Amino acid sequence: MRRRNKEIPLKQGTGRKNQRVAIAGICLLCGGLVFVLSTMLGYFTDDWHFRFVFNGFMPDGNEQRVKGLGDIILSMKNYYRLSGGRVLAHALVYGILMLPKWIYNVLNACIFVSVGYLIQRLCKGKEEALSTGLVFLLLFLCLPSFGDTTLWISGSVNYLWMSLFPLLFLNFLRKEMFWPGVCAGFVCGFTNEATAGILMIFLLSDLWLKKKKIGIRECVQMAGLLPGTLFVLTAPGNYNRAQVVNETKIFSAEVTLKMLGRTLEWLIKGPYSVLILIMLCLTFLFWKRKERFAGVIPYLTAAAAGMAALALSGTFLKRAHYLNVILLITAFVKMIMISRECFIQDREEIEKKLEKVLPADRLLRYCRATGYVAVLLIAVYMGFQIWCFAGATAGDRARNRIIQEAARKGEAVTVSRNIHYTAGVFYPEEGAVSKEYEALWMGLYYGIKINLLF
Repeated sequence: MRRRNKEIPLKQGTGRKNQRVAIAGICLLCGGLVFVLSTMLGYFTDDWHFRFVFNGFMPDGNEQRVKGLGDIILSMKNYYRLSGGRVLAHALVYGILMLPKWIYNVLNACIFVSVGYLIQRLCKGKEEALSTGLVFLLLFLCLPSFGDTTLWISGSVNYLWMSLFPLLFLNFLRKEMFWPGVCAGFVCGFTNEATAGILMIFLLSDLWLKKKKIGIRECVQMAGLLPGTLFVLTAPGNYNRAQVVNETKIFSAEVTLKMLGRTLEWLIKGPYSVLILIMLCLTFLFWKRKERFAGVIPYLTAAAAGMAALALSGTFLKRAHYLNVILLITAFVKMIMISRECFIQDREEIEKKLEKVLPADRLLRYCRATGYVAVLLIAVYMGFQIWCFAGATAGDRARNRIIQEAARKGEAVTVSRNIHYTAGVFYPEEGAVSKEYEALWMGLYYGIKINLLF
């Protein structure tokens, strides 16, 4: 008995150690992949624009290169007036662009890993290799416009980096850490237009499920979200950008309904419909334990509210749904983990029901074979996408060498950009908004006239 009692904690400790080693391996692999992809992708569209003091969307002949903090502050004042209220993210973009790109590549990989880790903690509440691997897999497969939102400097800082703060807020809320949560919520309001509203819906849904009344703590948490939100929403640049760049109307009922339709179409055609279908099947399968799935509802409610709120902007951009997709991924992984626990508890009963259709041992073999095939297909898909991305970015680097050579000679140059159907899902798609826009700002940076052919 003594020997057995001594061995139990040893085995438990060994299990935890193995889990941590596996998690570390997953994080290193995924972080390393994002680092490599970020390194391969060069500067892109807005990255050239934000080398200059912001004074509008197109050059007017009075461009000034950003040289220090004073120029960044002036740029943010002009940005707030002319383009929108996302001053926090764009100030970081301006700062990052003044540093060597390898610093961004390292930071971007670390933040990607941090986002995945925070999602996993929301799903499981403790360290676990299986849920960690599933979270990172879904991030690679499901994040909208991966190249725009996770690799491109201007896009990644706006979406990937800013998603850290709502995830921190939700983790502090889970751990009932009040003041850290209030501080994180205060920063969340400044990240973009919809984040605070999404988090408020989450809070209210969570309170409703727990049958709690709104107390002083909850009021303080929601109040902390408001200053940044008001700052972002009341920016004069929001209206200016909607008319000048997006050429649309905000808060228009007709346009909002049209955008809701496009959002629904995007959800159905993308991988998200598969996630939703699997969640519905799991709910039906474990219906008698449906109360255990209640914790998923606030994530789904907040994601749906975020999608509806973005329709009010009058434009549809896949990358704008970044946080909504993160919440959907969180809900999905959380449901998978809960279903796994339910299956372990009800295994005998489920096996008896399935025995009438298919013997349990044969079903297990089919499930394993399906899992192996799925892993193989995903590996082939990821390998193909990375190969496509490598080809596209190699073309970009060749193009940039031609431009740099022309800049040394002081000659005008005409080059093509390598954007085609083989560029893959990791290559920015929405960031390539206008060849004239990028050519003008790149030409100003190099001091020559550039003509880009797509």
